[in-house]
This record gives sequence, structure tokens and C-alpha cells, in this order.
Amino acid sequence: MKETIIKFAQAELNHNLIQRDGQREFNWDSWKKCGELGIQGLPIPTEYGGRNTDSLTTIYALEGLGYGCKDSGLNFSINAHLWGCAMPILSAGTQGQKQAYLPRASRQK
Repeated sequence: MKETIIKFAQAELNHNLIQRDGQREFNWDSWKKCGELGIQGLPIPTEYGGRNTDSLTTIYALEGLGYGCKDSGLNFSINAHLWGCAMPILSAGTQGQKQAYLPRASRQK
């Protein structure tokens, strides 16, 4: 999975990086591409729209994203979203909260 994400990131996520950075523009297109690949939902159970990967696989995949994607803002945003939003809902949210928020947080389409 790590190699797949590295190749994906190199091919899909590094376009116009200097221009976007100069304009202080967040790369929403790349965020959506990562969502389509399922990166934002890697450790989320499939019942909530995630990919149900274990923690080590998730970390390796995110490491691959860091190797392949030169956009540090995108990498940081995905990690913050995953570890600061989705995972707390998964571990401490009610069943209703999990059903309401995790499917969309996992896909980000």
C-alpha cells in the first residue's frame, strides 16, 4: 500500500505546487483525490465507509503520502483530519455520531 500511495502522490498531487503555494491556496483537488483513494478513511471500519486498515498499515501509508507528495500543507491537513477528528469520533463518539460523521469524513468527496 505504501508504494501504491507514493506512486499515486507523485503522479497526482504535485501539480502546480509552487503556484498554489505562492497564492496561499489549499489544494482541494488533491484532497478530493486522496478521499477517492480512501486515504482519509484508512483506519476507519468499513461499516462507516473506511478501509479498516490496522494502525501500522495506516502509518506506513501516510508515510508514503509524505514521501510522494511535496505539499506539506496537504500532508499535515490529512493527518490532522484523521488523528484529530475521525479517530476521536471513532474511539469516543456515540453510535449516532459515528454513523453521522465517519462515512463522510472517510470519503471526503
